[in-house]
Amino acid sequence: MHDLFIRDLLKPKTWKPADNNAFNLSSELIHKLCEEVEDIIKKQPILLRVQAPIKIFGDIHGQYKDLMKFFDL
Repeated sequence: MHDLFIRDLLKPKTWKPADNNAFNLSSELIHKLCEEVEDIIKKQPILLRVQAPIKIFGDIHGQYKDLMKFFDL
């Protein structure tokens, strides 16, 4: 499921909003992704040790286009 989202959403140079600014993924797909993510998160330790360099983004207030700009940088 997550591959579908990654393929369709994380295209920082080519992403454009759908016609009339509608989101192009159905609520059913988003719900399935949330369930998949919840299962993954429940299996993770509370503290994650990661290697630098890493980018962490906070709340982008729903500005998907801004997120795409960050990935493009």
